Amino acid sequence: MAGNVLLIIPEDKPALFRWGVVSKGLAEAEIESIMVKIVSKHFTMAEIDAMTTFYGSLEGQAIQRKIQGYMADISLHMIPIIRKSVTEVMEHFE
Repeated sequence: MAGNVLLIIPEDKPALFRWGVVSKGLAEAEIESIMVKIVSKHFTMAEIDAMTTFYGSLEGQAIQRKIQGYMADISLHMIPIIRKSVTEVMEHFE
C-alpha cells in the first residue's frame, strides 16, 4: 500500500513520505480496524474463510509477493489515464 501512496504524492514532495509523515498518518488511522469493517461489509464469513485459506496456501503467498509489482505496473499506466480524464472533465466546469 505504501508503494501506491508514493505514486500520488506530488513529485516535488517525496520527502513527505521519507520523513514518515505519510507512514505515521497511515499507522494512526487504525487501518486494520477500518479494513475489518469494510471486509465484513462486503464478504460473508465463508468468503473470508476461503480468502484466508487461499492466502495461506503456497499459491496465495506467491501471489501476495508478486501483487505489489503488479499493482505498481497497473498504476503506472492507469494514473496518467485517470489524470487526463479528470483534467478533461474539469475543463468543462471552468
